[in-house]
Amino acid sequence: MMNLRYLVDNRELAVTMLKNWDYDIDNMEIMNQYRISSSAIYPFTKDGEIRILRFFPSQETSSDLVERELEFIQFLKANNFPVADIINSKNNNIIEELDTKWGKYNGSVFSRVNGKRLDKITLTDDILFEMGKTLANLHELSVKYERRDKIKTHKDCISDIKKYLTDKDINDSNINKEIQILENFFNSLDKDTSNYGLVHFDYELDNLFYDEKNNKISVIDFGDMMYHWYITDVVNFIENFYEELSESVSEKQLLSFKGNFIDGYKSIRNLEDKLLNKSSMIIRFSKLYKYINIRKAMLVNIKDKPPWMSALSKRLNEKTKELYQKFGKT
Repeated sequence: MMNLRYLVDNRELAVTMLKNWDYDIDNMEIMNQYRISSSAIYPFTKDGEIRILRFFPSQETSSDLVERELEFIQFLKANNFPVADIINSKNNNIIEELDTKWGKYNGSVFSRVNGKRLDKITLTDDILFEMGKTLANLHELSVKYERRDKIKTHKDCISDIKKYLTDKDINDSNINKEIQILENFFNSLDKDTSNYGLVHFDYELDNLFYDEKNNKISVIDFGDMMYHWYITDVVNFIENFYEELSESVSEKQLLSFKGNFIDGYKSIRNLEDKLLNKSSMIIRFSKLYKYINIRKAMLVNIKDKPPWMSALSKRLNEKTKELYQKFGKT
């Protein structure tokens, strides 16, 4: 997620970014449906068709990183994988970077994908099977994708964590031990082009849209993509799925959903059981990565925080405490 100071509706900035694309000036109220988390998302229309403006502060996410993400999306689209279209700007660019009075920002525009967001509908075993297939198809295409520079790897993420700890003069024995455990684990794994490549890393319900008519799932938001073992997307999805639905869905149904998801994946590509059995270590990496990102997001000094920001800060602080409890445990 972005630093808390960016999690505000800056409509003037959004319109400033939007002016680089064609849009319907008489339908600006649709921008009230904005959403801000890891990026600022504002819907708008062009000739009545809904499109999505997404932008970041460049110091949080550079235009180089965004360009790599969009190149991968274009590759997926060219291979008939269900992703959003990227809409070129008036200058025929896929990214526009602007110096504004709020700082430097980069933005892009996407078409709206078909279907409903999967965290907003009733799930079925058949949908979970299709979700597994879709992820496997994504990984099959990742295998064929020519490796690019400027895309982070799992090792880069660990190095960034170490740098953050050094820069902030944090010498925490539990975190240091957790890093060592993870490095030893990853160094012990076999790695080749069949099991290691570009993963989504945020393959969750709120980034998936289900088109019931065509029984097709579209995937959005590749902003967290990295080079990692493909099994990472599988185990992270299952972990997050359980966290989101454990209170509303029975254990029996959750197990059925999990089984159908894995069966869907296996219907397209092999899933290494030996790696699946080590899923807890993959999850530990994801939780450490999340912990550090939350800590970074909370590095803000705002004198008069609005009530919503104070409440969010409290929830995030509680989350970091929850994540921290298991660090360094063997």
